[in-house]
Amino acid sequence: MKRTTIAIIALIIIGALAYYFTPVGTIRKDRADLPLEGAGGEDCGEDASYSWDDSLGACVRARELDQTLRNVARTALDYIGSREGTMTVTAIEPRSCEGCYYVTVESGGTSGYVELEAWRLKTYAFGDDHYPR
Repeated sequence: MKRTTIAIIALIIIGALAYYFTPVGTIRKDRADLPLEGAGGEDCGEDASYSWDDSLGACVRARELDQTLRNVARTALDYIGSREGTMTVTAIEPRSCEGCYYVTVESGGTSGYVELEAWRLKTYAFGDDHYPR
């Protein structure tokens, strides 16, 4: 019984540490059932661990963004432009080349993405708006 209890506690600690130290190269939306944004413009759904970032003008998981990923988020948000509701960056996935990323965003119940290749816009889609047209 004592060994089982110790093993369970060790597994819980290891799981918590693994979650906390998730590699910075990728952000992900862990739970779709948690609110990401509210009617207040800057309400990012604290339960989902998103917070408002004034410099980006969007909700992000700040602890998962190093300077490179902040630049990726800023570039993607610049391409999409302002939208109704609070913009939330839900995922940034690095691709196989330098400056290549796939960024997923949400705003006002609408999802979209921006694909960057060598730091330039390759494609994006947000609702009915997309590039290339």
